Amino acid sequence: MKKILWLLILSSAAVNAGVTGKIAGKVTDVKTGKPLPGVNVVVVGTTLGAATDENGEYFIIQVPPGVYSVEVRMLGYTTVTKSNVRVSVDLTTRLDFRLRESVLEMQGVTVRAERPLVLPDITSSARYTTKEEMDRMAGVEKVGDVIGIQPGVVTAAPVLAIQDEEGRGIQVRGERASDVHIRGGRGGEILYCVDGLPITHPLYGGRQILELDVVSVQEMEILTGGFNAEYGQAQSGVINIVTREGGRRLSGSIQLKTDRLSPENYSFNTDYVAASIGGPEPVTNFLLSPLGVHIPGEVTFFASGSGNLTNTYLSNHRTRETNEFLGFEYSDRQNNDFTGDLKVAYKITPNHKLTLGYRSGWSRSSWFDWGWKDLPDSMQSAARTTEQLTLNFTHTLSPKTFYTVKIGRLKTDYESTLNRRTPPLFWHWDSVMVVEDGDTTWKRVYVGSDYGHDTDENGFIDVGVQGNYRKDNTYSYTLRGDITSQVHPRHLIKSGFEFNYHKIKYTDIQYAGSYYYEGRDTIPGSWPEYGLYRWVFDAFPYIGAAYLQDKVELEGLIINAGARVDFFDPGRTVRESEYIAVWERATGIPLEVKKMRYWISPRLGISHPITERTAMYFAYGRFNQLPELQYYYRDPWTGTWCGNPNLDPEITTAYEFGFTHQITGDMALDVKNYSKDISGYVGMIKTGYPGVWVWVNRGYGRCRGVELQLIKRYSHFVSGTISYTYQWATAYASSAFMEYDRSRQGFPIPIRENRLDWDQRNMVVADVEFSVPEGESPKLLGLRIPDRFYTSLLFSFGSGVPYTPAGTDIVITENSKTCPATYDLDLKIQKGFCLGSFNYSFICELLNLFDYRNVNRGVNRGAGFNSWTGRPYRYGDVGWGTGKIYTYRDIIHLRNPVVFSSGRQIKLGINLNF
Repeated sequence: MKKILWLLILSSAAVNAGVTGKIAGKVTDVKTGKPLPGVNVVVVGTTLGAATDENGEYFIIQVPPGVYSVEVRMLGYTTVTKSNVRVSVDLTTRLDFRLRESVLEMQGVTVRAERPLVLPDITSSARYTTKEEMDRMAGVEKVGDVIGIQPGVVTAAPVLAIQDEEGRGIQVRGERASDVHIRGGRGGEILYCVDGLPITHPLYGGRQILELDVVSVQEMEILTGGFNAEYGQAQSGVINIVTREGGRRLSGSIQLKTDRLSPENYSFNTDYVAASIGGPEPVTNFLLSPLGVHIPGEVTFFASGSGNLTNTYLSNHRTRETNEFLGFEYSDRQNNDFTGDLKVAYKITPNHKLTLGYRSGWSRSSWFDWGWKDLPDSMQSAARTTEQLTLNFTHTLSPKTFYTVKIGRLKTDYESTLNRRTPPLFWHWDSVMVVEDGDTTWKRVYVGSDYGHDTDENGFIDVGVQGNYRKDNTYSYTLRGDITSQVHPRHLIKSGFEFNYHKIKYTDIQYAGSYYYEGRDTIPGSWPEYGLYRWVFDAFPYIGAAYLQDKVELEGLIINAGARVDFFDPGRTVRESEYIAVWERATGIPLEVKKMRYWISPRLGISHPITERTAMYFAYGRFNQLPELQYYYRDPWTGTWCGNPNLDPEITTAYEFGFTHQITGDMALDVKNYSKDISGYVGMIKTGYPGVWVWVNRGYGRCRGVELQLIKRYSHFVSGTISYTYQWATAYASSAFMEYDRSRQGFPIPIRENRLDWDQRNMVVADVEFSVPEGESPKLLGLRIPDRFYTSLLFSFGSGVPYTPAGTDIVITENSKTCPATYDLDLKIQKGFCLGSFNYSFICELLNLFDYRNVNRGVNRGAGFNSWTGRPYRYGDVGWGTGKIYTYRDIIHLRNPVVFSSGRQIKLGINLNF
């Protein structure tokens, strides 16, 4: 069996996400209807093209996503050009031509193509968003903003900390970004790809660590149903991003936005800038050529960058540093995020292309903690640097076949500490303070060196520091290769392999100042004497896959069929005799680490275009994904939570049925019904030794749902989509820490499924645009609207997520009540102008236009939410179990503002293109 699997791996080529599309069609005589062989079909402005066969059919593969003009030419016939042809990744754009005979040379005919509302070759849920569409959306700056408004997507705060038996918080991950739940799945079940290479966190599963700005994106493909065999390590969805590439002429843009010109109530002290430039690469094209050095082929470049500085709607008011850039001073904000992207494409010959990519992200942030509001400078801050370096080589063997080899390195450095100090400096301090205890009585209090102390017992920290420390460095090396061949006019074969090698160095030391163990110098890592909880490990896992896939395009039937094999080896560190001995001593369980393991995943998608206006499809797939690697490698030296190197993948079996019907010439209805069954969810078991828990595969879950979407193509100045989702998601547990958490609280482990914490039953999203192009000036309510005027409305509604009411039997009522519903409306207005070759526009964005106070219960495990009344804490609330109204002193710390999402924000800006 192993020999067969290795032969499949070695004889294939990359499991990489698709980054190109296909154009195909038929050319016939307009009078006779007979096929025309030998017609030249060319994608204008490129070297891509084909000739029709004896049946008049043609296909052009390896077409990058974008908008093109396609020209057909044959001696004795009028030349026809179709413009505005949209090509998307992984899809076939169908273009049929009917040519008219011409004895004399005549001027060609140009026809503007419209993308069909019914895409016949979609065999599962897929949505495509272009840069132009993202630019017009309200509230969209990052790719994550687009993902969050898709049908079936719920964003929620991830589990960041779990309390131990003494009520101390144990930090489980330092990432502050929201979890993205697609169709009821847990957070971290998504594959994020940029130009075919992953940008997911190697330690925390399917969470992206390099979020690009939309200024860098050409097109984004969002797969939320059953996806093809080329995609793996994802249970819920795939986000496939294709970045922009330089053209044959120089172009660029810059956009500036700020809310600091708005009234103070609607400003979060936010500044945003994004810029791009691309075109012919200047060194080879303009510097070397005059010197007589000629580089064969064509070299282009594209560079972009963005910066977003904000104090967020919950400013922690800590002291900010002042920095300098290009001679300009600026002050840090609570969140400081910068991204950069460089792409150099070298088309050596029409059949050989080499692409070098470099992307980076840098962030420094601190967070808001209501309990520490009086000591903001004593809270931790975090810094992350992420870099991706890629090299892609594409060789077109023939008009029917090409292969691609990709090499990538993804590096990330993260450090969370106190004001960027190096341990153990901030773990050594003691003091004696005189404080008021709340009863106007003064007393002397000893203050230790770790975490905080509420000396007057009013719920807020009066003295202390956050003494935890975490640092992780990860390197991910990827080798991929793929081959795509149109072996038959009806069969497009793709095959590939992928190999990933990860180097992970992780240090997590918690409660280091208060817990010092002299002589504890045999455990791994720096400062071994410090810390009540500490996990320090190095890991070197191998992860890879191979796949084989066939896209069959018949008359009235399209089939995507394939299979995928994944393999995993946890690496050498967990096989060392010292590690095994300590693991067995900590857990009392014998350990034999499994070697290389394999899993097979079949995939099938079928589409049946009933007419040009109606199509239906069915998709089935088995999707496996390794759990977060922290669940494999958390070391056993200090007990508590212990990794399990023998964990199996979590497995999702998904079914989907879809139906699309074009109602009118510019409107279509899309209906989807889906079902997911998940097995092998990671949970915890308590070992025979006190206080030691081990992760195992033990959970299960289910999700069912229906999606309805009404699509309006641009006409009469209006375009947009309106979607409604009804879904329910249940499982044994919402978190891999559930068993530990419930045991700490004295609750029994559930034996039946409950609503998941993100089980939002009803969702509505409406994205409506009113656009007046150049040269038009319609009237609205008697008023003339100027040209180049664009308005975008983004409305979202969500029924509340569940919560467990206080004072009842948790076994019966867990997540049985529902929080209040949420509403949001964003508005974006742009007015464009033209000055020579420059286009510029003024922007006004009003986010949360009606200033809804939406309940955001998911943050900090329900902080600020009164589970007795089912709403945020208010003055006058009665304490559960006491029957007495909370005093002001008692209620003030319970009224945590994180329970509400952000209010109204007004941004003003300008955008310049050339």
